[in-house]
Amino acid sequence: MKMINRLQTDILFGLSRYGFLAVSQFHLLTGKSVGYIREMLGSLKRKGFVKSYRVEVAHKVRAENIYYLTEQAKEFLIAHKNAFEADIKLPIGTPLVVRDYFHRYHTISVQIAIYQHFEKQGLLMDSFWTYFDKTGNARSKTLTAKCRIDLEGKAFFIPDCILTTPDNIYLIEMYCDKDSKRILNSLATHAKAISLGTPAKKFDMQVNPHVLAVFEHSGIKDAVIQRLEKITGFQSVQSLYYFASLEDVKADCSSAWKTITKETLVFT
Repeated sequence: MKMINRLQTDILFGLSRYGFLAVSQFHLLTGKSVGYIREMLGSLKRKGFVKSYRVEVAHKVRAENIYYLTEQAKEFLIAHKNAFEADIKLPIGTPLVVRDYFHRYHTISVQIAIYQHFEKQGLLMDSFWTYFDKTGNARSKTLTAKCRIDLEGKAFFIPDCILTTPDNIYLIEMYCDKDSKRILNSLATHAKAISLGTPAKKFDMQVNPHVLAVFEHSGIKDAVIQRLEKITGFQSVQSLYYFASLEDVKADCSSAWKTITKETLVFT
């Protein structure tokens, strides 16, 4: 049995929950120094428990390395750390983390904030999937995103995250761009799904989902809200939509999301 210390165990369990993490996110999760975390990650890489991607986002601009678990680490966690196989996230195939680097990083940051809020409040969570969580097999052409929501016919869409609790469904979008028209179209797709009832059917729940929109740029959030206020058809579903800036979610998840009428989201 390969021996690992407490921080290395925490690192492996963090990766098993979130799938991909950067050093700054390990620092947020563990409170340990960046240097010590890097030392532990190096040791885990030598043991064959983690791998990493080094991503160049633009010329002369390099982002943080992204780490993920190996199959060997999964077997180790199950055999020696009492982990359940269904709870361990492993990339299916070769993970590609290039074009969506910052979007993926911010999506995971939102996920971390929500997990920490649920744990602090003692709330129950049934599942939390992200757009890069897959199911199926590429060779048999059954590979698909767990977050897939059907629409009509063969049409579907994939929210950035889906969180389910015993009583509710939350569809989460992380908007990193400044294209307000695209964002409005995305929010309209959610409204179509709500009208069709397909999110409720997917989880066999008799509830309408809440749509949680997170914005990297606060100005775009405000612009989108202003445009939604002028759309008459939005009034019928506006109570299901909540908006927040990324910084507000990271600072205080419990008060970050609000409707266009300023009602605060309460997770249940």
